[in-house]
Amino acid sequence: MASRRGSEQLRAGLLMALATLVILPLFWRGLPCSDDTLPHFFRAVQLDVNLRQGAPFLQWGPDLLRGYGYPIFAFYAPLTYWLLEALHLPGLDFGPALQIAFAGSLWLAGWGAYVLARRTLAPAGAFVAGLAYLFAPYVLYDAIPRGALPELLALALLPWALAAIDRAQIERVRTVLVAALVLALLILTHNVVSIFGLALALLLAVAGLPRPAGELWRALSPAVAAIVLALGLTAFFWLPGVAELRYTQSSRPDPPIAVWPRFEQHLVPPVSLLALPEDPADPAQARVGRLRVLPATEPVDASALDAQRAAVEVQNGNSRTRFLTTEELQAGLDDVRQAPRDDGTVALIVRRPALDERELLAEGRLDPVQGLVGDYWYSRDPEHPEYQVTLINARLIALVAQEKERWALAGDQLYVDYDRSAENLPPGTRLAVGEAILEVSAEPHTGCGKFMARFGRDAVLFVNSPEGRKLNLRGINARVVQGGIVRAGDPVRKL
Repeated sequence: MASRRGSEQLRAGLLMALATLVILPLFWRGLPCSDDTLPHFFRAVQLDVNLRQGAPFLQWGPDLLRGYGYPIFAFYAPLTYWLLEALHLPGLDFGPALQIAFAGSLWLAGWGAYVLARRTLAPAGAFVAGLAYLFAPYVLYDAIPRGALPELLALALLPWALAAIDRAQIERVRTVLVAALVLALLILTHNVVSIFGLALALLLAVAGLPRPAGELWRALSPAVAAIVLALGLTAFFWLPGVAELRYTQSSRPDPPIAVWPRFEQHLVPPVSLLALPEDPADPAQARVGRLRVLPATEPVDASALDAQRAAVEVQNGNSRTRFLTTEELQAGLDDVRQAPRDDGTVALIVRRPALDERELLAEGRLDPVQGLVGDYWYSRDPEHPEYQVTLINARLIALVAQEKERWALAGDQLYVDYDRSAENLPPGTRLAVGEAILEVSAEPHTGCGKFMARFGRDAVLFVNSPEGRKLNLRGINARVVQGGIVRAGDPVRKL
């Protein structure tokens, strides 16, 4: 027995060691640069604000939605943010708390898959199952590129919930409560994964029907009892959300959402799975980190070419440039405020031929349909022209980037020396930029996880602060009303 237990512990330890290999990149360089890390960071901060004001179960995030507030905790499962708050209360910053939560979720996922598989497989088979789940592409995708912490944590809890349900089928009453508690944690972690989890729990119960298969209720009763009890334990979360659905626009059609059910949109051609990465002969086309700077297709001046060559050496989050502190950013704000309110100029034009790729242009063509011609917006989101072009204050990017070669990392198309504050450019304002005319959109442009990875945490908090939103420091969105050529040095003026 001792030998068997030791073997089990060895396999579990090896699985955790392999999980550590996946986790290590999360700790290399501050908060991971991912799609959703920053929103989860801000939601955790909002929960902390509510807690310190004596309202830990308040559904309202008071500082979200540009300071107007948003009922995020009424509809989005809150357990992840309670976990981050539990790590934060002893004194841990939210950044390291997020890293620990990501790491713990991956460990929990591999271990849980092992425990679930061990109920039906030999130790070696269970080890392979745990390893396969840990390294499943979608699990890793959630952990690193997406940064979808609640979904990752739910996927980690899922095998534990199924194992508890499976055990309840055998031991009945003694383990139904345990299964209900694990299912309750799953419901409080992620809305969608919990729905699939409850369905899988019932399927697992049906799969365990005794022979003959006439005793349906006897087979299902532990799972049903656990699910009902879990729903009761979590009713404080989901019941108000269901009651308030009538105040939402959840059923309103939206073009991007409308195509999601088309499953063929999510399939990867098999040939792409076997495709080898290109080995560029031109060093200027080498991918550095997650950013690729391409040579401009139009002639540019010598300074721009120098900037491009230098930008090739810049890696996301691995820049030799030190990130500025909040105090240093505040000290440079006066210069940003001095941007001209009437007659400005175009300082830089950047085209994005693909995700995380940049071209510095001497001139570009703005088109009412395509936006900046050749920019990947047109292939990614053509149904939303309000996002066609983004304009950022050249003085602001000069402040946060510190070096001209790092400007393009921001990902905007037009870098203008012009006051883009909400007071000077309210939504609907039309701007003449070179030969083109743009109309300012009402859609906000805010700092994201990529902006933080490239310019620092203080920079993203700086541009997303109430003052930063008032001044539109991160930039503004606009659509093209009249097409035309735009060149570096062209005037920018209100119509």
